[in-house]
Order: sequence, then C-alpha cells, then structure tokens
Amino acid sequence: HTTIELIRLISFMLLCFLAFTYNLSEVPPYHADENFYVTSSRNMIESDDYITPTYNGQKRFAKPIVFYWLVTSSYKIFGVNLFSARLVSAFFGTLCIPLVFITACRLFDYKTALISALLLPGCYLHFQIARWATTDMALNFFILSTFYFFIRGFQNKLNINISYYFAYICMGIGFMIKGP
Repeated sequence: HTTIELIRLISFMLLCFLAFTYNLSEVPPYHADENFYVTSSRNMIESDDYITPTYNGQKRFAKPIVFYWLVTSSYKIFGVNLFSARLVSAFFGTLCIPLVFITACRLFDYKTALISALLLPGCYLHFQIARWATTDMALNFFILSTFYFFIRGFQNKLNINISYYFAYICMGIGFMIKGP
C-alpha cells in the first residue's frame, strides 16, 4: 500500500510504544516473576558473569539465558533501573503490532489487517504484559514471527524454503527465551 499508510502504521507504533513505556518505572514490580529477571540481570552486570544468572545468591536456571541477556543489554544502554528492565517487553510488544498487521495481510485483506493491528495494543493482556519485565512478550513476538514465516513459506509459489528456515529460527529463539 502507500507510503502514507506506512507512515500511519509507524506513527501508531510510536504512540503505542509511548503508551507502553509511560511511567514504566513508577510502578513497583508486582508480577512475581519480574523480580527474578530484574535482579538476576543486575547481578550479571555486578558479577561480570553473563552465563550464570543468580537470584538471592542462588544459581537460577529455571529459564534459558536469552531474556536475561536482553535485559542486561538494556541495562548497559539505559542504566540499571526498572524502566530499562521493562523496556525490553515494551519494545517487543510494539514490534508485535506490525507483525500482526503483515500476518493478517497474508491471511485476510488489508482492512482486516489494519483492524487487527489497531486492536492488539488495546487488548488488556497485551498492554499489561508489554509493561512487565517478563519473558512473555518476547516469546509472543517470536511465536508471531514463526506463524508469519510459516504462512509466508506456505503461500510461496516458487517453493523456496527460506521462509521455513526463518520460522524454525524464530521457534528456536522463542524456546531460548522462555524454555519448555
């Protein structure tokens, strides 16, 4: 579609990102899992050990390492604070919007895709989880990516399997974020 429509989608994504990040550090951690990721990632920086997450002096191997690395990277860029930890989920929550749009464009029509993209950030769970420092929104992004690439591969008339490879890569990354 036109450049204007692309600019509108990007503007909407920016608006959603601002909504996801509004007063992000003002609310104390209230999801039980947030403390694990916030503290363990901070401990990685303090100990200079980016392989072994620790929480309250104990090694924590309940989840794979990738989400800890994402939070740690955010800490390194924006400082060690609750905003930085939650920014990872807000970022992936925002990226889910165009992903829903392009997936719905492949499955349905432009109007349905647009409505889907507009409705997603208004869903309570999507909005809420995009504001938590938990693995769920990053996992959601990679699940949506897997669906997108699978659908793209299935619809490909040239029988080129590269989209399927990307689907498997996204599945692998999702697994390395959340685990089994």
